[in-house]
Amino acid sequence: MPRVKRSTEPKALQPKAGKSKSAAPSTRPSRPQRPRRSSRPVWAVLLMVIAVVAIGILIARVVSDAMPWQYAGEIEPLDAQEMMLRGAVVVDVRTYDEYINGHIEGSLLMPLEELPTLMQALPKDQLIITVCRTGVRSIQARYILQEAGFPQVTSLKGGMQAWIAQKLPVVYGDSVRKYN
Repeated sequence: MPRVKRSTEPKALQPKAGKSKSAAPSTRPSRPQRPRRSSRPVWAVLLMVIAVVAIGILIARVVSDAMPWQYAGEIEPLDAQEMMLRGAVVVDVRTYDEYINGHIEGSLLMPLEELPTLMQALPKDQLIITVCRTGVRSIQARYILQEAGFPQVTSLKGGMQAWIAQKLPVVYGDSVRKYN
């Protein structure tokens, strides 16, 4: 765009440049038009984004409180005890010797090595909590069961060591529950 040189003479002495469409001549110099801004202020857009995120977090908390196993790969011992009262099945994946040295009452003994052949006895419509001594083998068992199509599986965080540390009930001896 060519640059216009402005005159230093007073307006009255400047030559008129053609007819103007308006009745009164413009006293302001013309400015280049700026791109139009959004009609919403930035703070309003940020407020909407924050509201959407807050609502999403609230929904996630409500859902996770109702079904903690859906979002947690591991479950705390006290939460596991509560889920057991609601009908969750506890699968102990330790060896027989470990099992008789202390296990959760009502748990099923399914050693990790035998789990692929024994899992058919488990219900697919109930929460399954896998447990071992420290929580490592129970995570492996959780993955095995999930891959086999069990939709509601979690593992006991910290295993039997965490269960005992919380002073939750433990059964000792040979009271193996059959898996059928």
